[in-house]
Amino acid sequence: MIDLNRVFYGIDTHLTDQQMLAGTALQLVGGFAYDDLEESRLGLLNYVGTTLGGRPGAARRGEPRLRLAEYLQAQWIRMPGGA
Repeated sequence: MIDLNRVFYGIDTHLTDQQMLAGTALQLVGGFAYDDLEESRLGLLNYVGTTLGGRPGAARRGEPRLRLAEYLQAQWIRMPGGA
């Protein structure tokens, strides 16, 4: 048995721009994503001797995870009637 506690939060934001370049549309997207996950597990002792208990035990593991990612994407967009 475990007592699980989990907290998650984050943000993802980006900016999109489209320009004409050499008669073709070029779309640029740039941004960043950030998220944080904190997870802790408290172990419970299922029994002591022959008696069932469910008493608090030692912390089994904590799993913090932090992610920060930047990105930039470019896309050529073929316009109708183009070559």
